[in-house]
Amino acid sequence: MVQQLSNLEVLYVSNCRGLEGLVPDDEKIEYEALPKLRYLGLFDLPEFVSFFKGVPMYWQSLLDVRIGGCPKLRKLPIDTNSSPNLEKI
Repeated sequence: MVQQLSNLEVLYVSNCRGLEGLVPDDEKIEYEALPKLRYLGLFDLPEFVSFFKGVPMYWQSLLDVRIGGCPKLRKLPIDTNSSPNLEKI
């Protein structure tokens, strides 16, 4: 599924009370699965715990990440090496 979203530039997810992650555990993810994603927002996701379980990601185009109301999310799969163009979190 994620590979079919390779041209996705903006992703906002909100008010999905039972959502635990962005991708099912059994789906294979590539290192650069969302190469054009620039903006990511996650809001009011009380059960959300991970983006892609156990998969390191490279977010080459990611500029802006906004997260709120995700109390179970403890770690972001984002750092200066994986997101070289990130401007704000």
